[in-house]
Parts: sequence; C-alpha cells; structure tokens
Amino acid sequence: MTHKADSNSAQLVAEALTELGVSRNPNLGSNPSLHQDLKGRDEPKLCSPAPLFHIDADGHWHYQGSPLPDKFARLFITILRPEPAAIATEKALAKSMTSAPPELTNGHANDRQSAASDEPGWQLVTPFERVRVSVSLAPVIIVDVEPTDSGYLLTSVLGHEYTVPSAAIEPDDKGVRIHLPDGLLGAMSRSCYYRFAELLIDDQS
Repeated sequence: MTHKADSNSAQLVAEALTELGVSRNPNLGSNPSLHQDLKGRDEPKLCSPAPLFHIDADGHWHYQGSPLPDKFARLFITILRPEPAAIATEKALAKSMTSAPPELTNGHANDRQSAASDEPGWQLVTPFERVRVSVSLAPVIIVDVEPTDSGYLLTSVLGHEYTVPSAAIEPDDKGVRIHLPDGLLGAMSRSCYYRFAELLIDDQS
C-alpha cells in the first residue's frame, strides 16, 4: 500500500474527522485535494491548543487516550505534517552547524536536542483546520526494510510503503532517522533496525 492522498481519501479523511467529533466543517470533504498550496490563504484554524491525537513509540495512533483504529490512522497519516515552528528550528540549527567551527559541533548538537524538546511537533492539516498530534518517537515506524537498486523499500507498521534513497536514512542517537515524503520522519522498530544493520554488513562484505 503506497502512502498517497487523492480526492477519494480527502473525502474519507473528512468523514473520519467528523465521525470522531474532531471536525464539524461540512465543507471539509468538498475540496478535490488536501495537498493544495495554501499560500495566500489564511492559516487553517487550530482545533485545540492541546494535541488530540498521539502516536506511540510503536507507531500506533491514539485519540484522546484511546487506541485509534488503523483504518483511521492510515487516512490521517496522509495529511500529517510538521508544524512550521519545527521546520524553522531544524533549518536554523542545520545552518548553524554547517557554519560552526568543528570544535563547536558538539555544543550545537546539544542545542539541537534541547530545541527539539521545545518543538510544537506535528499536526493534521486540511484546507480548513489543523489538529495537533503528539509523537513519542517518530510519526512513522518502519517494521520492514528491503534493498532496491536505488535505495530501500520501507514498510510501516500501518502497511504503507515508502521507497527512499540510501541518503534518506541517517544514524542518530535513537537508531536511525528516515526522511520521508511530505516532510514526515521515520524510525525503525528494533527488529527492523537489526535487519537494516545486517543489510549494511552484507553490502560491505
């Protein structure tokens, strides 16, 4: 199953948000795309200052403390985006680390960890409203990895597939950090990480 949003999924997302009581906007599903460019328009309204959804360390979704059925999670992941402040923080810190002398790199790494704890996090974004989502480890947890000619085919715990180049997978203090489409970030489950390590060893042997 490929991660993708189209007019059909837009309608399904609208119906799911309404069913959960998150959205009461009758026009939410009438737009042909949830990925339209919103430049020049007012920022969509924030439903609540507190996160209504949570993604745990295993990649499973929860709504106000209760497990969310995967059928909803598969829809919502198609409109999950990093909050603007998180993007700005990452870019600013990346720039500072690039221009900093080598002896200051560790200090900037510590700054990054500190700033990361202050990041607002993630949100579901539609043309009409935004819903905050808290994340334990990463929005997408990868449970299977297979090599391809140009990189890797990744499968998430929700069943979505992502094809990424090797450069999209970077080591970090929690294992690996995976850059996915639409600004999403991924991490690997423990067993998947061991599988990935074996693939790297095989490539080097």
